[in-house]
Order: sequence, then C-alpha cells, then structure tokens
Amino acid sequence: MLQNAFDAFNNGDYAKALELFETLALQNNPTALSSLGYMHQKGLGVESSLERAYHLYAQAAELNEPTAIYNLALMVADGVVVPHDQFKSYELMLRAAILEFPQAQFETALALERG
Repeated sequence: MLQNAFDAFNNGDYAKALELFETLALQNNPTALSSLGYMHQKGLGVESSLERAYHLYAQAAELNEPTAIYNLALMVADGVVVPHDQFKSYELMLRAAILEFPQAQFETALALERG
C-alpha cells in the first residue's frame, strides 16, 4: 500500500496519496506519517498547515523516521511553529545523521567543521 501511495503522489494524484498515507498513518507507519507531514507543509492535496506538518513529523520522529527528524530539525532551526533553538535543531540533525539520512549527515558535518 505504501508503494501505491508513493505512486499516486508521484503522479500528482494527491487525493489518492492522501487517502493511502492516512490509512497507513493510522497504523503508525512512520514513512506515511512523514509523507503526510510533507503534504501538509507544502499544501499538496490539503490546505497548507505548518502546525499539522510539525505534529506529523514529530509523530514519525518518535518512530525514528529519519526524514521526519531532519524536517523537524529544519523547522526548529528556522523557528517555524516552535521557537528557534539551535541546540535542539543540532540534536535532531545529528539524530537523523546517525540514522544515515544523507542531507543530515552533510549538515552535521558542516556544523562540526564550522564549530
């Protein structure tokens, strides 16, 4: 079902993708929760809601979904929905990097290089 949701998303059928991701999210599928967060963040098939996106990313992060953890780190770094907190952002970024999310590994390396 997850692959069907991604296929619908990639084909621009956001209504079908939303339905499939929501069904999977009810089963605590971390990838579906993260994907729903992205859809809410970007307003794809739903009204854009940064608060809802943050909540969905947080749920997925509790299940160690690296993309969600990375997106939470960006939201915390930018002060979106929650106050800016560079230390919390770094902690989340490092967590995503440890889970082998490439963008998080890059951002963490840059932070370490800069000091």
